[in-house]
Amino acid sequence: MSKLDNDLSDLVNWGVNNCISDVLIEEGFNRSIEGLSYQKRMNYTYNDSLSHFIDFIIYKAQLSLGSDVAQSKWCEVYTPQGFVNVRVSYLKSSQSRFLTLRLIQDQVKDVFQSLVFQQKEILSQILQFRHGMLCFIGQAGSGKSTSLRSFLSLLRHKRIISIEHPIEQHCSFMMQIELDNHNIQTMVYHALRHHPQVLVLEEIRNEHELKVAYEASLSGHLVCMTFHAHDVEMAKTRMLSMIPDFDFSIINAWFIQSRNEDNYASKIQVIVQIEETNINTASIITHSSIV
Repeated sequence: MSKLDNDLSDLVNWGVNNCISDVLIEEGFNRSIEGLSYQKRMNYTYNDSLSHFIDFIIYKAQLSLGSDVAQSKWCEVYTPQGFVNVRVSYLKSSQSRFLTLRLIQDQVKDVFQSLVFQQKEILSQILQFRHGMLCFIGQAGSGKSTSLRSFLSLLRHKRIISIEHPIEQHCSFMMQIELDNHNIQTMVYHALRHHPQVLVLEEIRNEHELKVAYEASLSGHLVCMTFHAHDVEMAKTRMLSMIPDFDFSIINAWFIQSRNEDNYASKIQVIVQIEETNINTASIITHSSIV
């Protein structure tokens, strides 16, 4: 392997060892490499040419070096712990370049293993839900997808169909379908023909996708999804701005919230909304060493 191969391997290995979900590389006014873990940002020291390093990662991911259009592709990076799938996202302006490396590992992590008795009781109730909308919310890199997959692994005895764009982590306990350029409404229509007990829409990005999830939950299915929002109130506000007549009480909407704030001791806060006026809250305490 070349020196740049070894440099990339060392960076990804550092990320894996520190439970980093996203590595943020910036060349420009702020010349830096940071890792976004579940609880805080961590700095990575790179003493060689950052410009050459970025060029190499772009080449490795087969992205277009001269393009000003935002790009995203996958590549495999060898580390002492084995190959790690990395999604490389590239953004360029006249003054700077950004790279974000999303690190994906094969093993589904159990973020719920450190629950106390009361929290296990709440999780047990959530696992019994047969219809409605279960929304994993949080900021970027807070562990939404990790928490979602950990939850779904507890439902491995059920028939689960997941529609994703893209498929970041392959899971043997559910059927995963790549959305690609297909219409999500059509994909959900075909998926529901196969009678899933759990329908997963990996990430809701816009009004159309939220409406599809909302209608699927109204049809009597349990829909699990991730949604970018700082907290439950902001998630509800965003949803209502997308769909003004969104009725949380009709569909029974529940939320599992992930946090990655530096001063926040808990990683995941479970907020279960049974009715519009009745919200029960419990904290799930985990540690970065086990998630």
